[in-house]
Amino acid sequence: MNENSGEQQLDEQRNEKQQPRTIVKGSCYRFPKTLRLRRKSEFQQVYDEKNSVADDTLIIYAKKNELAHPRLGLAITRKIGNAVIRNKWKRLIRESFRMNRDKFDYGIDIVVIAKNSKQKPTLATITKSLISLANKLASR
Repeated sequence: MNENSGEQQLDEQRNEKQQPRTIVKGSCYRFPKTLRLRRKSEFQQVYDEKNSVADDTLIIYAKKNELAHPRLGLAITRKIGNAVIRNKWKRLIRESFRMNRDKFDYGIDIVVIAKNSKQKPTLATITKSLISLANKLASR
């Protein structure tokens, strides 16, 4: 009887390991490589379009593409600050884009350039700026 109960416990443990993984809520907010501009030629095509808007925080260039989703490219120069500050800007812009991807037009390539401002970047200011500038581009 003890052997059977031991086998049952092993079977239960095996079954627990084989159960399907649950999908994490919000996994649709991932930021895969397909949503990024990665090549110099892709950035150059967006710049050549000469379709831009700006505010105190960001400059955005945009161009229509044939894809069913928006793509983001970042151009954060050394004028902004040292590597720590530039990486913070990039993280915040990516996060803002990732969380608000549904508010952007489908089939658009966006290049975001951070402006050299005295204030520290926050997610709220970047999100507000990114969405308002994207809306201005959409209305053109």
